[in-house]
Amino acid sequence: MKPVFATLAGLMIAGALAAAAVVGLGLYDISATDQHLQPTYRLLDASMRSSVARRARSIVVPGLEDAAQRDHGMALYDANCVPCHGAPGVAPEPFALGLTPAPANLAHTAREWSAAELYWVVRHGIKMTGMPAWAYRLPDDDLWAIVAFLQVLPSMRPQDYRARTGRTDPPRAREAAEGKARLPGDVARGKRAIQQYA
Repeated sequence: MKPVFATLAGLMIAGALAAAAVVGLGLYDISATDQHLQPTYRLLDASMRSSVARRARSIVVPGLEDAAQRDHGMALYDANCVPCHGAPGVAPEPFALGLTPAPANLAHTAREWSAAELYWVVRHGIKMTGMPAWAYRLPDDDLWAIVAFLQVLPSMRPQDYRARTGRTDPPRAREAAEGKARLPGDVARGKRAIQQYA
């Protein structure tokens, strides 16, 4: 039995020393221009999902079927969430694509997450992702209105979103028409960002 414990202890010490070397020598690239390594991303994502699920368990979800509440949520979403997350037919702003991890496509997220989990994330934010805690900016009724809108977001068509929010042209088209200069696109970088967890 002692050789097994000695082997396990040796492996734990070797692992701790390797981790200390990676941290102490600055070997892990923390730049936002490169995505996390896949194992790192998977570990962070699993931790985040478990944490949200645990904390959202006790949340009592109010009725979210009221059309006026959803319309209010859509207006709040358009004003506060679109720059990072985009919307049907509306791309996120360029700065958002420089965040690591890239902000989630909420049409996809709303299919997978419960209303309580969405509410918890909108209210409390997520550390080290750029997702702010909206509890300090919006009252609870507004947070639930956003969640009510997120429930219908996955089935919304781009033309419906634009018509209901009053958007006429996608922001990029307006900027091009106004002659505002932008950095040239980088297809390789965009492809890498989208393929890696975005």
